[in-house]
Amino acid sequence: MNLPLVLALSLPGSAAVLAASGLALFVKDATILRLVPRLVHFSAGALLGATFFGLLPTAARALGPTEVFGLVLAGIFSFFLLEKFMLWRHCHKHDCEVHATSGPLMIVGDSLHNFGDGIVIAAACVASPALGIAAALSTLAHGLPKELGELVVYLHSGYSRWRAFLLNLGISLSTLLGALAGTYLLRPYPHLSATVMALSSAGFLYVALADLIPSQRGRRSLGATTLEIILLAAGVATMRLLVHAHG
Repeated sequence: MNLPLVLALSLPGSAAVLAASGLALFVKDATILRLVPRLVHFSAGALLGATFFGLLPTAARALGPTEVFGLVLAGIFSFFLLEKFMLWRHCHKHDCEVHATSGPLMIVGDSLHNFGDGIVIAAACVASPALGIAAALSTLAHGLPKELGELVVYLHSGYSRWRAFLLNLGISLSTLLGALAGTYLLRPYPHLSATVMALSSAGFLYVALADLIPSQRGRRSLGATTLEIILLAAGVATMRLLVHAHG
């Protein structure tokens, strides 16, 4: 496994969080709340595209469809249970019921989520650099609205902007730790990479279909709905082009 490539692909997420959170230091909360829904739809499309055009086909070639579908089903059940224990759910509004119940649990859940993203990037790099790039961009795409949404949560919980910024940045670095752990775990057991990709596909599907898209439900104007569809399709198309251009 190319360790420098894995580490390089795990860093953009932290850099993006640094840039987005830094920008948010000087932007009104209302502006952030208007921006997040646009990012959410593109992010959902990117997760779906990476799953169906990259991670699932690669895992199925290594493990076979039956085993992959079983792992995806088990993964969806697992993420559902994690959500019930408030360790996975990521809201994109400041009055999120789950986030309001326990700030420390949100911090733990976000750290675990980012750590898992790092492992996914390492596993995808085992298959091919292109798939590694697709996985990195997917985690980045859904990470931006997540981190911006959580920044608003911290601000509405009484944190100063600088404290919220530093907290978000520190948590984002767990992606790098996950990439390192995944690299050294998968190096002696490369067959595990297909299993990781199948389980991460379940995570991507769950986040896209049970979190990102439902978080933006509600009555919209025709123009707003059209924009949402375009952003969703753009996310899917971006991942398809990336995977197939280098596949």
